[in-house]
Amino acid sequence: MDNYRKGLSVKSNKLLLINGVISLIGALTITYLSSKMWKFEIIYWVIPKLVRLSSWDGIYFSTCLILLFFGFVAFLLHDEKSKVNKKTYQFLLIASIIGFIPILAGFSSVFAFVSAILYLMDYIKLSKK
Repeated sequence: MDNYRKGLSVKSNKLLLINGVISLIGALTITYLSSKMWKFEIIYWVIPKLVRLSSWDGIYFSTCLILLFFGFVAFLLHDEKSKVNKKTYQFLLIASIIGFIPILAGFSSVFAFVSAILYLMDYIKLSKK
């Protein structure tokens, strides 16, 4: 039984590290792509209009799907007895779900960045033990 717990602990430590790195890369990718997805156009020489460029949609939505997948995996493997903070995967799931609404990409990147910080803090805390 102890070997099983130890194997599970190693897997959860690897999952913490992987989710932390994926969340950080996802946050940076969403931030970059959200700055490239929108542009202002002037209509009738006076009225500014916000126009969405669809050339970045594939990369953007696949990033949100990857965040959703890793958040869901962490949700399924989360144990109530574990010392991993429950909010880490919740922030990641919220980031991925909000990310599917392109106008809220800024909020999505903030949630993904917070999730990355929490994942990496939990990884550091558990790897010291």
